[in-house]
Amino acid sequence: MNITSFNITDDIIRYVIKKDNGFEVSILNLGCIIEKIMYGGQNMVLSYSDYSCYYNNPAYIGAIIGRTSGRIKNATFNIGNNKYFLDKNDKDMFANLILLTGGGYNGLHNKIFKGSIIENGVKLEYYDVDESKYPAKVLFTVIYTVLEDKDSLKMEYYGKSDKLTYINLTNHTYFNLSGLKENATKHFIKINADNYMYLANDMVSEKLEKVDNTVFDFREGKYLDADLAKKNEQFDISYYFDHPFSLNKKNKEYDVLLRSDISNVSMKIKTNQRAVVMYLGNFLHEVKAVDGVLENERHLGVALETQDYPNGINLGEDFYNLTDENKPYYSCTELIFEKDNKNQ
Repeated sequence: MNITSFNITDDIIRYVIKKDNGFEVSILNLGCIIEKIMYGGQNMVLSYSDYSCYYNNPAYIGAIIGRTSGRIKNATFNIGNNKYFLDKNDKDMFANLILLTGGGYNGLHNKIFKGSIIENGVKLEYYDVDESKYPAKVLFTVIYTVLEDKDSLKMEYYGKSDKLTYINLTNHTYFNLSGLKENATKHFIKINADNYMYLANDMVSEKLEKVDNTVFDFREGKYLDADLAKKNEQFDISYYFDHPFSLNKKNKEYDVLLRSDISNVSMKIKTNQRAVVMYLGNFLHEVKAVDGVLENERHLGVALETQDYPNGINLGEDFYNLTDENKPYYSCTELIFEKDNKNQ
């Protein structure tokens, strides 16, 4: 395992973790961005070689999202008798894309983390003392490690707060396992989820619904373009898939499986989180082209955001967890890349 770091500017550092077999992960300390995941000589994620393209990018490509991920109803929530007011979506631009009610204009996606090289990986830290939107000062620690025995990236998020607060982090990397030889709608996916979250007209998660006999049933697996031409009231709101799924945890090997037939690469996702949001890049054509294309197609990549339930704090005690000085926040997700696994 070889781990190197390069200063792009005085503040922004690129970390490269590379195994002897060529599996390679590139990380920026800006927003803990996953810049590249190289497997079989191809990049598995949408990327920019120019770091400045990540700043204030409305698609949040590769970045950590926090303090909370996803849209929150009316951009407000309560903890006890205290009400908190978050940044609202910009209604004039990318209204269905921006996650501002959760991450906010001043979210972790634009923060410069302090990085250090550790065994088989990188540790990134940011001490958030801004209590203007969320309660508590929080030390956020993100650890990315590459495992020796398989081609996988382990992502661990820690939050240590000085008092009661709400944290729900995720990563907003877009995957295209074909090396951009096909649109992500041509990928095959299985999601081990018996329920999905129904979206209200404002795109906010409203309630759990059964996936049975709906376009949201991915338990047996299907290609992501299978429902592209179908009429669905949810698609009238979201412009295709942009929904949380409640993971059933019945499969001990993985929670989500994504595969490209062109590259014959599969990615398994295993997480300790209760949900995954699948966003099929419905507005990627409206943001700056990523490396390797002249312009982004709609659905060029698919984001698979492991997290707790979006808007959970407004849905009832079964949908969220709070953290405090005695109960730190912890999230763990592993991305496992393999070849020739069509019959999973």
